[in-house]
Amino acid sequence: MSGVSIFVDESGDSCPTQRLFSVGAVWCSPRSLSNQHTLGFTHKALMAKALALTGNHNRKELSHSEGLALHDDDLFYEMSLKVPVDASVNQKDKPWTGFPLKFTTSIAHPTLETRMSSSREAGNQIRARCLMQVLHPLTVYRGNAKIEAEVVLDDVVWAKAVAYCGDDFESPRIAKNLSFHFTYEKSLRIPGLQVADLVAGMNRHYCLTAENQSAHAFVDQNTLRHLEVKALFVEETF
Repeated sequence: MSGVSIFVDESGDSCPTQRLFSVGAVWCSPRSLSNQHTLGFTHKALMAKALALTGNHNRKELSHSEGLALHDDDLFYEMSLKVPVDASVNQKDKPWTGFPLKFTTSIAHPTLETRMSSSREAGNQIRARCLMQVLHPLTVYRGNAKIEAEVVLDDVVWAKAVAYCGDDFESPRIAKNLSFHFTYEKSLRIPGLQVADLVAGMNRHYCLTAENQSAHAFVDQNTLRHLEVKALFVEETF
Protein backbone atom coordinates (compact mmCIF):
# COMPACT_ATOMS: atom_id res chain seq x y z
CA MET A 1 0.00 0.00 0.00
CA SER A 2 1.21 3.49 -0.84
CA GLY A 3 0.60 6.23 1.71
CA VAL A 4 0.11 9.78 0.47
CA SER A 5 -0.25 13.07 2.33
CA ILE A 6 -1.77 16.04 0.54
CA PHE A 7 -1.42 19.44 2.20
CA VAL A 8 -3.87 22.08 0.96
CA ASP A 9 -3.74 25.83 1.57
CA GLU A 10 -5.00 28.97 -0.12
CA SER A 11 -3.92 32.47 -1.10
CA GLY A 12 -6.31 35.37 -1.34
CA ASP A 13 -9.93 35.06 -0.27
CA SER A 14 -13.01 33.55 -1.82
CA CYS A 15 -15.06 36.66 -0.97
CA PRO A 16 -16.48 38.69 -3.93
CA THR A 17 -14.03 41.59 -3.58
CA GLN A 18 -11.05 39.41 -4.54
CA ARG A 19 -9.70 39.34 -8.10
CA LEU A 20 -8.12 35.91 -7.74
CA PHE A 21 -8.33 33.06 -5.25
CA SER A 22 -5.57 30.47 -5.45
CA VAL A 23 -5.33 27.01 -3.92
CA GLY A 24 -2.13 25.00 -3.76
CA ALA A 25 -1.67 21.35 -2.82
CA VAL A 26 1.59 19.62 -1.95
CA TRP A 27 1.72 15.84 -2.42
CA CYS A 28 4.24 13.58 -0.73
CA SER A 29 4.67 10.03 0.51
CA PRO A 30 5.47 10.50 4.20
CA ARG A 31 7.81 8.34 6.25
CA SER A 32 6.45 9.76 9.51
CA LEU A 33 3.02 9.17 11.01
CA SER A 34 3.00 12.75 12.29
CA ASN A 35 2.06 15.67 10.07
CA GLN A 36 4.14 17.83 12.39
CA HIS A 37 7.29 16.02 11.24
CA THR A 38 6.60 15.56 7.52
CA LEU A 39 8.64 18.05 5.48
CA GLY A 40 10.13 19.44 8.69
CA PHE A 41 13.67 19.48 7.28
CA THR A 42 12.58 21.29 4.13
CA HIS A 43 10.49 23.74 6.14
CA LYS A 44 13.41 24.57 8.43
CA ALA A 45 15.64 25.27 5.41
CA LEU A 46 12.98 27.48 3.81
CA MET A 47 12.51 29.42 7.04
CA ALA A 48 16.26 30.04 7.21
CA LYS A 49 16.27 31.13 3.56
CA ALA A 50 13.34 33.49 4.15
CA LEU A 51 15.20 35.04 7.07
CA ALA A 52 18.33 35.53 4.98
CA LEU A 53 16.32 37.10 2.15
CA THR A 54 14.06 39.39 4.19
CA GLY A 55 15.86 39.97 7.47
CA ASN A 56 12.55 39.40 9.29
CA HIS A 57 13.47 37.81 12.62
CA ASN A 58 9.85 37.94 13.83
CA ARG A 59 8.55 35.49 11.26
CA LYS A 60 6.69 32.63 12.96
CA GLU A 61 5.76 30.67 9.86
CA LEU A 62 6.16 30.57 6.10
CA SER A 63 3.38 32.81 4.84
CA HIS A 64 3.62 34.02 1.27
CA SER A 65 1.57 37.13 2.04
CA GLU A 66 4.21 38.30 4.54
CA GLY A 67 6.67 39.73 2.06
CA LEU A 68 7.80 36.56 0.29
CA ALA A 69 6.45 37.26 -3.21
CA LEU A 70 9.69 38.99 -4.26
CA HIS A 71 11.68 35.89 -3.30
CA ASP A 72 9.67 33.07 -4.89
CA ASP A 73 12.40 32.05 -7.32
CA ASP A 74 15.01 31.76 -4.54
CA LEU A 75 12.67 29.92 -2.18
CA PHE A 76 11.55 27.35 -4.72
CA TYR A 77 15.14 26.80 -5.82
CA GLU A 78 15.96 26.11 -2.16
CA MET A 79 13.03 23.69 -2.07
CA SER A 80 14.39 21.87 -5.12
CA LEU A 81 17.67 21.29 -3.25
CA LYS A 82 16.32 20.29 0.15
CA VAL A 83 13.40 17.99 -0.66
CA PRO A 84 15.61 15.26 -2.23
CA VAL A 85 17.54 14.98 1.05
CA ASP A 86 14.52 15.32 3.37
CA ALA A 87 14.36 12.04 5.31
CA SER A 88 10.73 12.61 6.32
CA VAL A 89 9.44 11.80 2.81
CA ASN A 90 9.95 8.74 0.64
CA GLN A 91 12.30 9.42 -2.22
CA LYS A 92 11.50 6.27 -4.21
CA ASP A 93 8.44 4.52 -2.77
CA LYS A 94 5.77 6.88 -4.06
CA PRO A 95 2.91 6.66 -6.59
CA TRP A 96 4.55 8.93 -9.17
CA THR A 97 7.88 9.29 -10.89
CA GLY A 98 10.50 12.00 -10.51
CA PHE A 99 10.66 14.64 -7.79
CA PRO A 100 9.56 13.49 -4.29
CA LEU A 101 7.06 16.35 -4.05
CA LYS A 102 4.28 16.91 -6.53
CA PHE A 103 1.94 19.88 -6.79
CA THR A 104 -1.57 20.70 -7.95
CA THR A 105 -3.01 24.20 -8.17
CA SER A 106 -6.29 25.92 -8.90
CA ILE A 107 -7.31 29.49 -9.65
CA ALA A 108 -10.78 31.02 -9.20
CA HIS A 109 -12.25 34.47 -9.91
CA PRO A 110 -14.46 35.27 -6.90
CA THR A 111 -15.89 38.51 -8.30
CA LEU A 112 -17.20 36.76 -11.41
CA GLU A 113 -18.29 33.57 -9.69
CA THR A 114 -20.17 35.43 -6.95
CA ARG A 115 -21.93 37.54 -9.58
CA MET A 116 -23.05 34.39 -11.41
CA SER A 117 -24.23 32.65 -8.25
CA SER A 118 -27.40 33.52 -6.37
CA SER A 119 -26.24 31.61 -3.30
CA ARG A 120 -24.92 33.13 -0.10
CA GLU A 121 -22.60 30.15 -0.05
CA ALA A 122 -20.69 31.30 -3.14
CA GLY A 123 -17.42 31.51 -1.20
CA ASN A 124 -17.67 27.92 0.00
CA GLN A 125 -18.75 26.78 -3.46
CA ILE A 126 -15.62 28.39 -4.90
CA ARG A 127 -13.50 26.55 -2.34
CA ALA A 128 -15.26 23.29 -3.22
CA ARG A 129 -14.55 23.67 -6.93
CA CYS A 130 -10.90 24.47 -6.24
CA LEU A 131 -10.64 21.51 -3.86
CA MET A 132 -11.99 19.13 -6.49
CA GLN A 133 -9.45 20.47 -8.97
CA VAL A 134 -6.41 20.03 -6.74
CA LEU A 135 -7.56 16.54 -5.71
CA HIS A 136 -8.21 15.49 -9.32
CA PRO A 137 -5.48 12.78 -9.34
CA LEU A 138 -7.32 11.04 -6.48
CA THR A 139 -10.78 11.18 -8.00
CA VAL A 140 -9.69 9.68 -11.33
CA TYR A 141 -7.38 6.99 -9.94
CA ARG A 142 -8.11 3.53 -11.36
CA GLY A 143 -4.96 1.63 -10.44
CA ASN A 144 -4.61 -1.87 -9.00
CA ALA A 145 -2.29 -0.84 -6.17
CA LYS A 146 -3.88 0.24 -2.90
CA ILE A 147 -3.43 3.89 -1.95
CA GLU A 148 -4.30 5.43 1.39
CA ALA A 149 -4.32 9.24 1.38
CA GLU A 150 -4.73 11.90 4.02
CA VAL A 151 -5.87 15.33 2.87
CA VAL A 152 -4.68 17.95 5.36
CA LEU A 153 -6.50 21.28 5.07
CA ASP A 154 -5.65 24.64 6.59
CA ASP A 155 -8.25 24.89 9.37
CA VAL A 156 -11.99 24.23 9.54
CA VAL A 157 -12.77 27.04 7.10
CA TRP A 158 -12.60 24.22 4.53
CA ALA A 159 -15.24 22.05 6.22
CA LYS A 160 -18.21 23.30 4.19
CA ALA A 161 -16.26 22.93 0.95
CA VAL A 162 -15.53 19.30 1.86
CA ALA A 163 -19.24 18.79 2.62
CA TYR A 164 -20.18 20.13 -0.82
CA CYS A 165 -17.84 17.59 -2.42
CA GLY A 166 -19.04 14.71 -0.25
CA ASP A 167 -21.09 12.83 -2.86
CA ASP A 168 -18.22 12.89 -5.34
CA PHE A 169 -15.76 11.58 -2.77
CA GLU A 170 -18.14 8.74 -1.86
CA SER A 171 -19.21 8.00 -5.43
CA PRO A 172 -18.80 4.49 -6.92
CA ARG A 173 -16.51 6.19 -9.42
CA ILE A 174 -13.85 6.37 -6.71
CA ALA A 175 -11.61 3.31 -6.97
CA LYS A 176 -12.31 0.57 -4.42
CA ASN A 177 -8.61 0.30 -3.60
CA LEU A 178 -8.33 4.01 -2.84
CA SER A 179 -9.16 5.37 0.60
CA PHE A 180 -8.71 8.89 1.88
CA HIS A 181 -9.84 11.09 4.71
CA PHE A 182 -9.72 14.77 5.63
CA THR A 183 -8.12 16.43 8.62
CA TYR A 184 -8.06 20.09 9.62
CA GLU A 185 -4.94 21.58 11.15
CA LYS A 186 -3.48 24.96 12.08
CA SER A 187 -0.79 25.91 9.56
CA LEU A 188 1.48 27.24 12.33
CA ARG A 189 2.15 23.68 13.54
CA ILE A 190 2.19 21.81 10.21
CA PRO A 191 5.23 22.30 7.90
CA GLY A 192 3.43 20.83 4.87
CA LEU A 193 0.65 23.40 5.09
CA GLN A 194 3.20 26.21 5.10
CA VAL A 195 4.85 24.78 1.98
CA ALA A 196 1.38 24.60 0.39
CA ASP A 197 0.88 28.26 1.32
CA LEU A 198 4.01 29.13 -0.65
CA VAL A 199 2.69 27.20 -3.66
CA ALA A 200 -0.74 28.88 -3.54
CA GLY A 201 0.75 32.34 -3.02
CA MET A 202 3.36 31.93 -5.74
CA ASN A 203 0.74 30.74 -8.21
CA ARG A 204 -1.58 33.66 -7.45
CA HIS A 205 1.28 36.15 -7.75
CA TYR A 206 2.37 34.66 -11.06
CA CYS A 207 -1.16 34.80 -12.48
CA LEU A 208 -1.46 38.46 -11.50
CA THR A 209 2.00 39.68 -12.52
CA ALA A 210 3.78 37.04 -14.69
CA GLU A 211 6.72 37.42 -12.31
CA ASN A 212 8.54 34.60 -10.45
CA GLN A 213 8.76 32.61 -13.68
CA SER A 214 11.42 30.19 -12.43
CA ALA A 215 9.33 29.25 -9.41
CA HIS A 216 6.23 28.81 -11.54
CA ALA A 217 8.13 26.68 -14.06
CA PHE A 218 9.37 24.44 -11.23
CA VAL A 219 5.84 23.86 -9.92
CA ASP A 220 4.49 23.38 -13.44
CA GLN A 221 7.21 20.81 -14.21
CA ASN A 222 6.28 18.88 -11.07
CA THR A 223 2.51 19.15 -11.32
CA LEU A 224 0.76 15.84 -10.71
CA ARG A 225 -1.84 14.85 -13.31
CA HIS A 226 -2.30 11.17 -12.49
CA LEU A 227 -1.13 8.75 -9.85
CA GLU A 228 1.11 6.18 -11.48
CA VAL A 229 1.04 2.85 -9.68
CA LYS A 230 0.73 0.55 -12.70
CA ALA A 231 -2.71 2.02 -13.20
CA LEU A 232 -5.33 0.05 -15.08
CA PHE A 233 -7.76 2.60 -16.36
CA VAL A 234 -11.35 1.60 -16.99
CA GLU A 235 -13.79 3.21 -19.34
CA GLU A 236 -16.59 4.99 -17.56
CA THR A 237 -20.19 4.53 -18.64
CA PHE A 238 -22.22 7.67 -18.84
